[in-house]
Amino acid sequence: RPDVQETWGLTKVVSKTTAKSWMHVLAYCWGHKPKGMYIDGHEHPDIVAYQQNIYVPTWKAMELRIESFAAFDPKLHMDPTIQRLVVWFHDKCIFKAGNGCSTVLWVPQSASPKPTKKGSGPTLMVSDLVSAAYRWLVSPNGQDHTCVLFEPGENQRDYFNSLHICKHIMHACDILESYPDEDHLLIFDNSPTHTKRDIESLSAQGMPKHTPREKNFLVNMTDEDGKKIKVQMTGAYFANGKPQDLYWPVSFRKNNPCYQVLPGATVVLVALST
Repeated sequence: RPDVQETWGLTKVVSKTTAKSWMHVLAYCWGHKPKGMYIDGHEHPDIVAYQQNIYVPTWKAMELRIESFAAFDPKLHMDPTIQRLVVWFHDKCIFKAGNGCSTVLWVPQSASPKPTKKGSGPTLMVSDLVSAAYRWLVSPNGQDHTCVLFEPGENQRDYFNSLHICKHIMHACDILESYPDEDHLLIFDNSPTHTKRDIESLSAQGMPKHTPREKNFLVNMTDEDGKKIKVQMTGAYFANGKPQDLYWPVSFRKNNPCYQVLPGATVVLVALST
């Protein structure tokens, strides 16, 4: 650059070898930008309390039945009173086209890893169960397995929800019936995210913005007899924690026939913010 040459009194362009030497002196290295990981709250007080008070004690109680690969325990294999326990861990990973492409550049040696933005290409999710004893969960003959390839997204195959999890578990249980000499435990990471919501639970999806004039906003569901019915959506809470019914009270509706419906989302949001 002419301005750099003028600043340092240079009459010709610096060679690449000289430039590299200077970059190393300035504590830069040539390579890929360091990548970081997302932290999803493992140190939150409620997570720590669950780990220390529930997860760890439960795991300690099961350890006598779980095979340790650090040291051979003959009692686990020879004592007929001990039923061996195999722990299967479920996890899933999402891959996006273009995520593996990275630019090589001069990076400061003091640079700290930062989470990188995911690519915008097609998405593929892999879901499976794995154990230390058997590795991936497959049938004894190797013909059946629990590996699921899923294309999540609005324009592909929806999202991996509780129905997919239940189907995955049932398939795994069918395969595990081929291993009757052991007990099996399936552990799911982030299990609350796989929990099915009540159909009538609070949701803005499909809720009208303004109060309907005639047709009420009800949720479609199926009763115990398999009959399709419509029910009111579960209420919300005010900012102070008091429960808030989303539908007009019965006493109010008697004197105001036009208010037989759910208030629109605008009215609900204004009321809940007070």
